Amino acid sequence: MKAQLVFPITALLLATSCTGPGKEEGADSGTAAEPEAKAAPARKAAPDLTPIVEGFLRFDGVYHAQNGQVDYFIRFFPQGNAVMLAGFPDAKVDLRSGLKPDMPEGFSNGHNVPVRIEGDSILFSTSNMKGDISYHGFRTDPEHINFRKHSHINGREAEMEYVFESYP
Repeated sequence: MKAQLVFPITALLLATSCTGPGKEEGADSGTAAEPEAKAAPARKAAPDLTPIVEGFLRFDGVYHAQNGQVDYFIRFFPQGNAVMLAGFPDAKVDLRSGLKPDMPEGFSNGHNVPVRIEGDSILFSTSNMKGDISYHGFRTDPEHINFRKHSHINGREAEMEYVFESYP
């Protein structure tokens, strides 16, 4: 008896699922409905910047560190942001020329981040698709900053000394 019921139910399901397309909502004259517009990705709001006190850091050049075969550059701006780029010393392009106050975040693997000053400490963090890296810098004088970088991606820490270099 079970076999007698299974065949008619299966046939009924197949018949109803294989029928031609019906008229969908929003469709007329056999044309397909327009796909829904996708929402644009959310953009981060521009952060409020706190100006950096004149004389605390130098703004007429870059801070440079080297780790192995990679050069790291940070340029601070009086309005309260820092722009960072890293690359190889033998690059054909001078990375320092890309350190502009309005450089877009993520441009050429660079970062443009708000800076917070607390006493002699310089604090900021960078973000990418994998996660964040926190920077805690201690200014020994206006031309030397020791940064401790902490990766929230893999838990590693690194310490690097950045030295000021004049650059137009």
